[in-house]
Amino acid sequence: MSRKFVIAYLTILIAEIIAGEFGYTLGVYFLKPVIVSSLILLVASKGFLKNWQFITALSFSLLGDVFLMIGVPHLFLFGLGSFLLTHIFYINIFRRKAAFKPVIIVAFLLIVTVFFFTVLRPNVPADFLLPVFVYMLVITAMGIMGSSVQFKNRTMYLLPLGAVLFIISDSLIAINKFVGDIPFPTLLIMSTYGVAQLFITKAYLKIFSDSSSIE
Repeated sequence: MSRKFVIAYLTILIAEIIAGEFGYTLGVYFLKPVIVSSLILLVASKGFLKNWQFITALSFSLLGDVFLMIGVPHLFLFGLGSFLLTHIFYINIFRRKAAFKPVIIVAFLLIVTVFFFTVLRPNVPADFLLPVFVYMLVITAMGIMGSSVQFKNRTMYLLPLGAVLFIISDSLIAINKFVGDIPFPTLLIMSTYGVAQLFITKAYLKIFSDSSSIE
């Protein structure tokens, strides 16, 4: 991943955040899909067949972005389902190089459980409760997997950082939807999400794609 790509990616991300914060809907509609699309094109350029699982994960993220961007209430569950599939693919990829440590597992389970039962559960409508609970379980598993991948250099630390930022972004979305409006929602949600996807992709290309094919 070149420095030029990272600069261009962050420029698009910042532009989308500005458009969202100032209510420029047309700008958001144009820029938001470009963020993950650029990552898809980058990974595909490294070899589509050996990277197809990661490309599929990013593609579901892109689909989820579109569903949530449209903002129609009944599409929220479609967005949730799309990101759920993203995390399932991430889990399947990360597990190949994971070395589990009890402290990591306990930490993620404890934090997410406390967050769900103290912050979300009292505010989530009954018909959303099960899908949200399942989603929280899956992103917890993704966080555990991403944080359990063995490290050989500093680049690989981007993977657990990206996984944690992804969970933070998803948690902010849940709070904003079910609990109450958060300040600067686009800034907080998209900055954590955009950087998370960048970190995860950069780490993936270094740890998995450069070393072996993902079957």
